[in-house]
Amino acid sequence: MAADVPRARAALAARLRELRMARGIPLTSFARQASFNASTLSRFETGRIAISDSALRIILHVLDLPPDERAEVLELHRQAATARKNAHRATRAPISWQTREELRDHLAQLRVAAGNPSIRQLAARVPLSKTSISRALQDPTSSWGSVQLAEELAKELTPTERQRFERILIIPLREAHHTRNMSVRQEDTTKPASAASSERVPPQDVEAERSVLGAMLSDEEVITAVASRLDATDFFIAAHETIYTAIKALHSAGQIVDPVTASEELDRRGELDSVGGIRYLFALTSVLPGALAGASANADTVHDCAVRRRVIEASARIAQLAYGESVPAGTLVATAHDLITQAAASGPQRVGSSKMGH
Repeated sequence: MAADVPRARAALAARLRELRMARGIPLTSFARQASFNASTLSRFETGRIAISDSALRIILHVLDLPPDERAEVLELHRQAATARKNAHRATRAPISWQTREELRDHLAQLRVAAGNPSIRQLAARVPLSKTSISRALQDPTSSWGSVQLAEELAKELTPTERQRFERILIIPLREAHHTRNMSVRQEDTTKPASAASSERVPPQDVEAERSVLGAMLSDEEVITAVASRLDATDFFIAAHETIYTAIKALHSAGQIVDPVTASEELDRRGELDSVGGIRYLFALTSVLPGALAGASANADTVHDCAVRRRVIEASARIAQLAYGESVPAGTLVATAHDLITQAAASGPQRVGSSKMGH
């Protein structure tokens, strides 16, 4: 089964290379348009490294493929991702209680080595809530936030100490988190549809959100293009919504927009610490190669996820009303239509208001 991974990856890489060459675009020129490093693009096209969802979106945006070829590439990408997941399922063991305990102890040791910062201080340094940080410290395998936390704490260490904690904590944490996701997905297939759906994570693409914000902080021309596609409430991460609002405010006032001016605006509003501080703003500007070229595509992805979340919210509200016998059928249908229409509408309009009260 593991042999399927390089074969599926090579098939996708070969097709992308073929499509680029058919359009007469040299490798270096294509890399420049996508804001990729040429060597990275070369590794993509030779199948030496996997292509992430966000990187593929940027590549497709630059290639501007017709629907049939785009669908073909997406299917090859899906097959490569499926092969990779199947290989992980076949080789990964469930996370043991002992492993959780060891990772928790190592994270506690790392926190002490980094000066033993309080949860409040940590919340100002990473884009996580204090509750999420507390949960990560108690069970590092519970969420990807523990990896962010460990990586941030490791910055305070000497190179030797950092390498040690990378080996005993950060790498095992990444592996454990992946194993946990695979286990949850396998368990979901045995649950009733209603139980599985109630535990699903709302549609989101945090990487696309970060890429959009990074592009806006790096190139002011991107702000105008993105502003026509996104409302602040389209962002799933609250900190990203706050940063987006501050960027738009600076741009509307005719001021320069970059991580420094954005941090000053957020500080003026008393919101800088809540979004992760100026470090997080600078981190956004280097979050993904090709963020500038793919800003519009990433903005569309963020908006699409937001519309899906609103439709889910609207559907839940409609179901709640439908179960109540006090609502006449005609009124219910009209309200359902209004809620779904509102969910699909762009702009700041949010699900929740309708002709009927709650």
